[in-house]
Amino acid sequence: MKSTVPDREQFVCNDPFITVIVYENSAAMQRALPTFQRLVQEFASETEFKCVWVSFENLTTECVHHDASANAIKADMVIFSAETNEIPEHVREWVEGWLPRKNLSHSALVALIGTSAAPHEDITPAHRYLESVAARAAMDFLSEVNNSAGTESSGNESDSTRSLPDRWGINE
Repeated sequence: MKSTVPDREQFVCNDPFITVIVYENSAAMQRALPTFQRLVQEFASETEFKCVWVSFENLTTECVHHDASANAIKADMVIFSAETNEIPEHVREWVEGWLPRKNLSHSALVALIGTSAAPHEDITPAHRYLESVAARAAMDFLSEVNNSAGTESSGNESDSTRSLPDRWGINE
């Protein structure tokens, strides 16, 4: 019996990889950009990308709120980028609106909390909230905070909780 190795082309995804990037301000938007660029650079030959950028402020607009929710439900990755320790109430309300309808396909939630020059070294209320969102939606949770140094934890960590390394991807 002859064994064959499948062509790489058989594994190319025809559906776009949907990323929703939710950011607090222009500095937080700039902080999220390299993360998305690395993702595209790593996998552009294998899949098409769709990226939806939405500011915390614009989530107060009904049509943006609705469109961002529809995209978050289908998203392969949702990235939150904020300089503050807390996720604002209107952003939490937006999350809680789409969360029960999130599709159960494999997806990830990325938390970029703090600034590029000084990411938070401790778990913040924003980290705890976003980690709980990821757990409720069965999403992988990625964050720059490394909790292995004995810092306080939310108690909800799972095997899917990871620190975001400099280079990351499926095969790394």
